[in-house]
Amino acid sequence: MYQAKLEECYSLALPKQLRDAVQQTAILLSEGKSVTISATEQELTTEQAARTLGVS
Repeated sequence: MYQAKLEECYSLALPKQLRDAVQQTAILLSEGKSVTISATEQELTTEQAARTLGVS
């Protein structure tokens, strides 16, 4: 776990996977790239995946 200090008296424990995702998101945004975050089921149908990716 990674302890993120939010304010002087608050901290938040982040799992490594979440910390890595936040870090990668920050890197992409700093490079001027766009990032999309979407809540979905863990498994998608091929139709749902294609719609999410914008392909047919």
